[in-house]
Amino acid sequence: MLDGQLATVSTVDLDNELEARRAARLLALGASGSAAELRAMDALRERGVEARAVRVGERAPRFRLPTIGGPDIDLETLLAPGRAVLLFVCGRECGFCTATVHAYAERHDRFRARRTALAAIAPWSPQVAADCARPGMLAAVDSGLHVARAYGLVVDGQGIDWPGPIGHEQAHAVGFSHRRPLAAMLVVDADATVRHACIDVDYRRRANPADAGLAHVPGLL
Repeated sequence: MLDGQLATVSTVDLDNELEARRAARLLALGASGSAAELRAMDALRERGVEARAVRVGERAPRFRLPTIGGPDIDLETLLAPGRAVLLFVCGRECGFCTATVHAYAERHDRFRARRTALAAIAPWSPQVAADCARPGMLAAVDSGLHVARAYGLVVDGQGIDWPGPIGHEQAHAVGFSHRRPLAAMLVVDADATVRHACIDVDYRRRANPADAGLAHVPGLL
């Protein structure tokens, strides 16, 4: 369970927040940097990164991970209420990840009423997971990217020129300079079948918990 002393999360309008962060990112990179970033994303797509990720209809790989402020958690426990939403975080200080986690955590009562658990799976270190710890949101630590890899969400960026940091700064200190986890959202049913997936090499795109991308999942929202 999460630390009861955590502050209440304010309501987040995720679409507006992401748009503001995209604008800030464009301003920081400039036109040439933004174009280079788009080329880097295209290069990852050409490598088949998205196609290798877990797909709708497939069984979600089992896992067991330590959490922030509580015991280890496994997929079976998460699915005990009925289903789970898994949010894979791409790195520390990634404002897009933070905004997304906040938006889902803000609605944790609604998810719980529909027998749906929420879990953020953060890479590398407890510090990254701590950024995701919110009331109603389990924050798990995938220190070696083993779970992200099992889900097909680790990309090899070697040889790709990605301009500027996007939340992966700590990767270089622990030997993951080319391996990066994709941000992703998965809805997993009680039988461990992936019901819905939002996986995109464009880290700026995220599935809003209130949008049509989840509304079609029966009973979720």
